[in-house]
Amino acid sequence: MPIQNEYLLAIKSGSKTVEGRLGTATAKKIKENDIINFQCGALNEKCLVTSIRNYKTFADMLDAEGLQKMLPGCDSIENGVKIYHRFPYYKRDEKEKGAVAFSIEVVSDEDISTSIKKDKLYEDIPEHFMPTKEKIIPTIIDKDEKTSSILSTSFVDKNVLQGIY
Repeated sequence: MPIQNEYLLAIKSGSKTVEGRLGTATAKKIKENDIINFQCGALNEKCLVTSIRNYKTFADMLDAEGLQKMLPGCDSIENGVKIYHRFPYYKRDEKEKGAVAFSIEVVSDEDISTSIKKDKLYEDIPEHFMPTKEKIIPTIIDKDEKTSSILSTSFVDKNVLQGIY
């Protein structure tokens, strides 16, 4: 998920613990316990979403969440709203879509690999992709893109795959 450099650095330092976004369909697909990979150029930081809250406006969000948790160094909610309104479509679409706040915690790749639970890993994957002992194929389905990519090793029946691909 793209983010400006100053906010990525604030996430890395631990001073930014809540991310705010326009309430788009994409933002609303994010759920608790999802991992967001924030990126700015070659820099990135993976964060666990610990909670999500929806608001009517950016001002409501900043007031409820705490300005410094969202925009460290910003001196007022009014100026915070101006920051959000600088992003494309945020000012125009705020009344219709509202704002979404994600409480986040920085996680390492090691944290991610050791904390993924089987039920989370297989969430929303068709049952025929659930583990069997026939064959090991590294696969996971990206729900939005309808593609496969290597994320983890799972046990998948090779006969089932032949009927799908």
